[in-house]
Amino acid sequence: MKICLTLLLSVVLLVQALPAIADNNVNSGLTWVDHGTAPLSTGSPRMVLKNGNTLVVLDPSGMVDPRAGSPYGLFQDDTRFLSQWQILIDGRQPTLLTAFTQHGYEGSFLYSIGDDILIERDIVLLDGMSERIHIRSFVDRPLKFKVDVLHSSDFKDMFEVRGIKRIKFGEILKSHLGALTDDPVVDRASYVGVDKAERSTYVTAEKPKPVSNEAGKLKYEVSIPSRGAQTLEFRVDTSNTPENLRSKLSYAAAKEAADKAFVGWGEKSPKFSIDWFLLNDLVQQSFSDIFLLEQNTPKGPCLAAGLPWYSTAFGRDQCITALQTLPFLPGLSRDVIKVLAAYQGKEHDAVTEEEPGRIMHELRLGDMARSKEIAFRPYYGTVDATPLWLMLMVRYSDATSDTELARLLWPNIEAALGYIDKCTADSRGGFLFYGGKKGAALGNQAWKDSGDSIMHKNGELATAPIAVCEVQGYLYDAYEGCARLAAKLGHESMAQNLRDKAKNLKENFRKAFWQPDERIVALALDSTDKPCDVVASNAGHLLSSGIIDDEMAAAIAERLMKPDMFSGWGIRTLSTEEVRYNPISYHDGSIWPHDNAMIVEGLAARGKMRDACTVLENLAQSARGSSDYRLPELFCGFPRQEFPTPVPYSVSCVPQAWAAGSVLQMLRSVLGIRLIDNKIHIRDPHLPKSVNTITLSDLHSGNSSATVVFKREPGSEKVTATSSSPDVIIEN
Repeated sequence: MKICLTLLLSVVLLVQALPAIADNNVNSGLTWVDHGTAPLSTGSPRMVLKNGNTLVVLDPSGMVDPRAGSPYGLFQDDTRFLSQWQILIDGRQPTLLTAFTQHGYEGSFLYSIGDDILIERDIVLLDGMSERIHIRSFVDRPLKFKVDVLHSSDFKDMFEVRGIKRIKFGEILKSHLGALTDDPVVDRASYVGVDKAERSTYVTAEKPKPVSNEAGKLKYEVSIPSRGAQTLEFRVDTSNTPENLRSKLSYAAAKEAADKAFVGWGEKSPKFSIDWFLLNDLVQQSFSDIFLLEQNTPKGPCLAAGLPWYSTAFGRDQCITALQTLPFLPGLSRDVIKVLAAYQGKEHDAVTEEEPGRIMHELRLGDMARSKEIAFRPYYGTVDATPLWLMLMVRYSDATSDTELARLLWPNIEAALGYIDKCTADSRGGFLFYGGKKGAALGNQAWKDSGDSIMHKNGELATAPIAVCEVQGYLYDAYEGCARLAAKLGHESMAQNLRDKAKNLKENFRKAFWQPDERIVALALDSTDKPCDVVASNAGHLLSSGIIDDEMAAAIAERLMKPDMFSGWGIRTLSTEEVRYNPISYHDGSIWPHDNAMIVEGLAARGKMRDACTVLENLAQSARGSSDYRLPELFCGFPRQEFPTPVPYSVSCVPQAWAAGSVLQMLRSVLGIRLIDNKIHIRDPHLPKSVNTITLSDLHSGNSSATVVFKREPGSEKVTATSSSPDVIIEN
């Protein structure tokens, strides 16, 4: 995937100017870092490649810098198998000219040595990393020089790389150096973890063989004739690589297989052709990113939350992304439903917060999780994953008529509802609360999970247990949906019980959460039932829920589009009028694309199509700030008129699952696309102002596919959808 090098390098240059300011403010009380010699950290500039469970984080030169604090390396299943990978020419690193990483699972990097030599370096990921270096001379004389490949493996856990100090350590074993007579030459580094599992890294020298092989260094002597060239190949495998491929996969073979997988995935996905290039490219990149984020767990395929630090399965993130993309990628929804059911809680565990029926929050597979140094094995501390999973189960069943999956997983559905019953049995108003337990790995357990994200009007932080507003909407929709599903499967008494719960929840919600002065619902209730009466984006998630009536929905929609909430790029997480507003914070005034997409779906559902199109169009325009036409996890909430492009958030994940899904969710919402019983329904389609025509092809419904054309009538807001497929039902 492409990371905006220009932007990253600009940020580096900007922060390098700060120490001069620090010299003049030595008594200011601020903490300054000299970025000229600043240590590496997870916030350091980076490029990222991923395919399946293999993740590579590269420094701005395209290498793996081994210095202390380095976040760079090759990772699999939360273990860093490669902590150094540097190519030196006569002892010096060549100069990077440019990088091309469009597809994300492969990258091409161009380097120069003066004006004489061009180095074309290609990397592709497939159960490891294959690399090819093509060195070209542009001088009229023979050249001879040394090439060193420096490599090392520290086998650090991802949490250790992110800064967590370990108490226990495994043992790094003595490296095995391949003999130069071997074909190919293979070096092996190994580590026995605290979990007693042995992990290994294999570095294979392919073509040609090195002239010498030392610990952590492959040495070559390269001779190039006048205007000639030379090619070197390497392969990095791990103990996770299938044995039949380990040290045997050439660059060409790996590239062919990776390309085939990418093309095959694309053939199963719908195709958009949009006459506004920006939105067109954004949609294509979003589909590519979802491919990149797919990977496996021991219990089935999943979707990673975000790169690079959250390249693992999350409950909330997967459910929301699956809901966003359901009409386009129903198979993804099925995979998410199944893998989360496989990890559903069965025991009581105070550390991991596992409870029978609870859907997990985060799964980690590294040494620290497996040896129980951290709670994420998996960790279950999330208030919304369980109702979101139930919502996804119901909507998937409604969309595809796949009642067999619902029958198969009915014990899981009952367990999830049973867990919710237990949580709400003694709660005030039947609301779903979280928190109040000592030692929890996460304090806030809804999507705004930073420590300062839930507050009162005066800025005081809410005390737990806390009931956030959007989760009550998810719960209502889960009750209503599961009631329909239960009735469909013959469980009528259960269906009626769920309808009664939904009715009571709706009545209690209005009494407890509605804030008539602000014409919006409260962000949350605290431990004393006091409303957190700030204006926040969470209320927008309720627009698509049945928990609020049309009057409340109209008021919320109007409030969210006022300038203190809508920045011109998107809707902020918190109003500029609130005490804790901070545009560069994580949740207190920043802009999250997935948050906006949830709101856009609600705006469209409530008939506020003009507002929905406005948010979609401006959020799409925000992608101009990135050369890769991506929406990040979040960006800063400054007003649009202050800066020409959105200000990036310093450690935003790119790509990120629900950010990739957000543009697809917004498009299906304004186009009025729904999948119902394997039929494509189009109702009251609209287009953003910058778009006049969209052609949507290979839209699958059951075993068939369809093409739908959306076209604006000249000089009008009126949009007409047409299709020749009998599986498409249109209400223009």
